[in-house]
Amino acid sequence: MLTNTNQTPRLETEDRKGGYLIAGRPASENIWKRAWDDTLASLTRLFWVVEAILTGASVILVTILIDDTVMRAVVPATIFTGVLMLHAVTAVCGAPFKQRNEARKEIIRIREQQEPKLSISRAEVQQMPPYYSDFDRQMIMPFALRIQIENAPDVTAENCVAELLDIKPVVEWKDLIEGDRTLSYGGNDFVGYDVPFPMPLQWSANEEPKIDINARNRALLDICYYNDADDRITLAFTSEDLRNKYRLPATDVVLSVRIDSKDCLPIYCVCKYKPNPLILEIGDQCVIAYIGPERPDLNDYREFKTVPRPAEWDEVRTT
Repeated sequence: MLTNTNQTPRLETEDRKGGYLIAGRPASENIWKRAWDDTLASLTRLFWVVEAILTGASVILVTILIDDTVMRAVVPATIFTGVLMLHAVTAVCGAPFKQRNEARKEIIRIREQQEPKLSISRAEVQQMPPYYSDFDRQMIMPFALRIQIENAPDVTAENCVAELLDIKPVVEWKDLIEGDRTLSYGGNDFVGYDVPFPMPLQWSANEEPKIDINARNRALLDICYYNDADDRITLAFTSEDLRNKYRLPATDVVLSVRIDSKDCLPIYCVCKYKPNPLILEIGDQCVIAYIGPERPDLNDYREFKTVPRPAEWDEVRTT
């Protein structure tokens, strides 16, 4: 970042008037202006020396070969003007190629400059401190789905923020039909479809939605919480009210997360989470299915099966 005399932040790719620059030149510059400037810039001492040599040689040749006085003046003048015009035409023809190459290099430079400092190393389920339920005074053993975010570079990643972009059940529940009877209704009655995405997520060791991750350090990002007592998934929103409002049925889900840091391109992540895994599936209870620079489509990570709707979904839910 650069600053002007008024301490107003100004990007390296902006001029004093706020216009964008490419290789130090206005991004909106046309080829004629570029060709004109290139022509003037190339009229160096070497160019005029070459012009003088060619013009002088033409004077000597026409003096020897031509007797006409007018032609002796016209030919050197034509050669002098022709070389200058050829130089200008070359600049006009070369301007769009120069602009293209400069734009391509600028895009590469900016992309490299904005490469994410952060990376995602793993996802895991961690047990949180137990507490007693106010309702029946039973011991509650909550768990948290967390992903570890690392900052490998030697500079601090500033204003790191993570957002939940979408959540869907792994399985699409369909109507269970036997003969001419519908035994169970499926449909898309999933509270997660109603969440006003995107929503900021909670950093494990910080109450604010934004944190700074020091150089060569790491942080844990909470995705959701779960406990067996109420059999609901609680999304780790920074707002307690929204957490309670959008508690989800405890079914296998896929979640899409976006992670940003200051002056960097975002990274996206897809997590698969099983709140009630079988013993043999404990190792796969939470899996990172995608990490990359493009926002994923969660439908690519779901399973579409015709299966009966879980009976507990038809019970009254706490909202």
